[in-house]
Amino acid sequence: MTPAAIGLAIGLIAGVSSYMMLAKLAERVDKDETKKVLKIVGVMDLVLFPLVGLLIGSYVFG
Repeated sequence: MTPAAIGLAIGLIAGVSSYMMLAKLAERVDKDETKKVLKIVGVMDLVLFPLVGLLIGSYVFG
């Protein structure tokens, strides 16, 4: 595996775990606005963590 693919995989694992934890937290919150913000942040983590991992893997280690 290339360093970029390893960074992507690590970022994907981190993004999915962050998304899952924020989704669980959103279930426990009472305010609808807070639930919406937590879901948006979870989706942003799900998209951005793999991209950042890909960039770090390719530029730093590749």
